[in-house]
Amino acid sequence: MIRRVLILTAVAALVLAGCNRTGEGGQGSSAEAAATETPEQFIGTWAADCQRPFVRFAEHEIQIFADGQTYPITGVTYDGSSLVVAYTTGNGPIEETFAAQGENLSLVGGAYDGVDVPAAEATPMQRCE
Repeated sequence: MIRRVLILTAVAALVLAGCNRTGEGGQGSSAEAAATETPEQFIGTWAADCQRPFVRFAEHEIQIFADGQTYPITGVTYDGSSLVVAYTTGNGPIEETFAAQGENLSLVGGAYDGVDVPAAEATPMQRCE
């Protein structure tokens, strides 16, 4: 399970590395994702295996454990079943979609600098205490 999450992270990094970063403005969902505060039920650290955390959501920031960085959240939407979180790294804008199923979150895909990348497999994560 953890291997699948790591593979998705590696694929996303490769996509970002190959993207054109000319600074041209593109159309995104920033108008749709005007809120920047993470819904309270998602605040915390999430992982398939809590010994190897994947992501931590705070009120206005996201920490990605694969790259060891924390980024300000630029947009958040939650429709009752999907959590969409937008943030910008040095490699460009990212918008990741997580399926919320009961007490679990699964990364189902994202847009990495404008390139849509589905998750290889949606691995359920739980909140780690």
